[in-house]
Order: sequence, then C-alpha cells, then structure tokens
Amino acid sequence: MIIKRVMSLCFLCIFGTVSTLSTAASNTELEAQVKAIQERLDKSEAAAAASAKKLKKLKKKTSKKFLKLGDRLDGMTQRLKINGFATASLVTSDAESDHLSITHGIQDKPSGLPYSRLGIQMDFFINDEFNFVVQLLSEGRSYWNTYANWSYLKYKPTADWTLRAGKLRIPYYLMSEYIDVGYAIPWARTPTEIYSVYLSNFTGFDVEWQYTKGDLQNSIKVFYGTTAESVTAIDYEGNNFVGIEDRVTFGYWTARIALTTAKFDLVLTNEAAQTQGALLTTLGVPVGYGFDLNKADFAYNSIGIAYDNEKLFINTEAIQTELQGILADAEAIYFSVGYRFGPWVPSIIVSKTNSTDDEYRRTIAVIPLNTLFDVAEESASIHLRYNVNSNVALKLAVEHNNPLRGSSGLLSDPEDSYEVYLFTVDALF
Repeated sequence: MIIKRVMSLCFLCIFGTVSTLSTAASNTELEAQVKAIQERLDKSEAAAAASAKKLKKLKKKTSKKFLKLGDRLDGMTQRLKINGFATASLVTSDAESDHLSITHGIQDKPSGLPYSRLGIQMDFFINDEFNFVVQLLSEGRSYWNTYANWSYLKYKPTADWTLRAGKLRIPYYLMSEYIDVGYAIPWARTPTEIYSVYLSNFTGFDVEWQYTKGDLQNSIKVFYGTTAESVTAIDYEGNNFVGIEDRVTFGYWTARIALTTAKFDLVLTNEAAQTQGALLTTLGVPVGYGFDLNKADFAYNSIGIAYDNEKLFINTEAIQTELQGILADAEAIYFSVGYRFGPWVPSIIVSKTNSTDDEYRRTIAVIPLNTLFDVAEESASIHLRYNVNSNVALKLAVEHNNPLRGSSGLLSDPEDSYEVYLFTVDALF
C-alpha cells in the first residue's frame, strides 16, 4: 500500500515536471513569435515614418512647384492685356445704284453688313521695353472673315523713342490708330470723302520721337514698308511705302500733317475687269493708261486740326491724293462740330471731294470718261449719339449726298442726290 502511494507520488512529480517543461517551451516559442511580430511592426512603423517623411518632402516640393507655376501664370496674366470692341449696324440708302463703290457696299435695302465688325486686341508685355500687339478683326463687309489687322513688335527704349515692326496702320488720318473702334469715333461713321482709302495697313516699321514740355507735346513718326490688297477686281500692291507724320498737341488742340508716297502695281484679276479694260481700249484709251499699272507713282498728303474741351469738339481734315494713270487724283475736305449734353452728343459734318485730273482723261480717250472716273460730290450729315454707359453707345445718322458735274460721285453709277440712313450700336469689352 505504501509502495503504491510512493509510486503515485513519483508519477505525479514526473508528470508535473514534464507539463511545466512543456508549458515553458510553449511560452518561449510564443515570446519569440511575439518578438518577431513586434520587430516586424517596428520595421513597418519605421517604413511608414520614412514614407510619411518622403511624402511630406514630396508634398512640400510639389507645393513649391505649383506655387512657382501659379506665380508664373499670375505674372503672365498681368503682362497680357486683352481688349475687345464691336459694332452692330443697320444701313440703307435711297440711291438707285446697286451699290456704293467706296462706301462699303451700301444698297437701297437695309443691311447689317457694311459697318458691322468685331475686334480683339491682345497686348503682351515681354518686359518694360518690349511688347507684342495683335489685333484680330472680323467685318461684315468681308463676310466675317477674320484677319490680323495689326501684328507688330514694339520696342520703347526710352520715354521719347518708340520703334515698331510688323503689320501696322498707315497714318493717313487724325483717327487712323482707332478708326475701327466705333465707340472711340464721335459719329456713326467717318466722312467717306476723306476716310475711303482702300489700303489702310502696311508691313514694315515705323520710328516715333516724342518731345514734351508743359502742355506741349510733339511727336514725329517716319515709316517704311510694303502693302497689298485685293479690292473687287483689282489687286493693289504698294512698294517703297514711305511717309512722315508730325502731330502736335497743346491743351485742347491737336494738329497734324502727314506725307505718304509709294510705287503702285495694279493688276486686273478676273474676266469682268478684263472686259472693262477692253472697253477702255474701245473708247480709245492708249495702252499703259488703263487699270494695269506698273510702279505707278502714288502720293497721299493730309492735314488735320482738332479741338476738344470735353464738351465742345471740332474736327477738320483735308487730303490730296495722286495716282499715276487713269484713276482719279482728288482733293477732299470736311468740317465737323459737336457738343456733349451729358449722355447725348449731337454733331454735324459737311464734306466735299473733287477729282483734279479730269482734263487728263479727256485728252487720252475718244469718248469722255468723266462719268466713269471723275469724282465730285458734296455731303452734309446729322449725327446723334447716346452713351448708354462707359462701354456702350447708340448712334443714328442721316446723310444727304449730292454728286457734282455729272459724275457718279461715290456711287457706282451717276445719279441725282441721295440719302444714307445709318444706325449703330458700338461697344467696348
């Protein structure tokens, strides 16, 4: 009995020891596994911390790049200036001729095309001395084809000197620089006896010098280049386009004088024009005196005076044109006065044009060509403008025209006096 109890106690001791050793071994393995997991977690946390640090650096770097890009875009936006202008018009005439040859195709039925236009001007300032200017223009009379009216690089090294190169406006008139911006013109349309030269732009350069002392400002501009244009059935090409303009401003007064010369080639471009050329030959016009001209001398001289005290304004201009060949040399003049009554601006214009070489055409033809090429007309018009706000103006004009000396005046065919009625809406944006 005692032996059995001793053996049981021994068995229990041995079993307990084995169990303890087994449990200890299991705890050791578990601790090793936990330690391994902890090490992996530590590594993962380190990797996550490193990734977070890299992400932070990347975010900071990316933010700097975006900030720099934003600054560059802001700088470019500040250097780019965009302006726009538009004119919507409705015009008609009681003239029986199919169209008015010089006054943009006005007919005896209402039309919105002749004076309607849309323009966008972009000025990009490269730095304090250089800027690039592009003006895109679409006109109803050209069936809304868009073209670059201006496209030039401007260099202004000092406050007194300016050099421009590219496609520029020919400075024929007082209002040459903004003639297409209807809102800037006080009338519904400019006097056609003066503002009717087909060629208005040239490709080349101009140099301007300005002198300012007190209220006196004098600017002298010289220019040189070439020009080309297609009008109806004739291709015009002007070479050696040379001119000078002197503009003086003193207080409310502005005066200018401009001289322009060129060598012109005129070429007939279609069957209708060739037929007309054959007609001239039938009429007895010698070879070399028709439309086709080769390096024909051209001259355009103008003078103008303007007064504007922000209430009363007065404008007058006179021009003289000469073109070698059968086309008319002419002189023209206009006078205008208006007054600003708040938003209402009434004004009147009287003008006259007259060809000066009529006898020349009579000496080279068996049949007189005065009804074909002589130009003589006088006109008077009343204009009323209403400024809706600082960007929109409504204008109405009634114009009486009277061809002289049996000529067709500014019409395609000779007839008696006629009227032109015009309404426009001009806007800036």
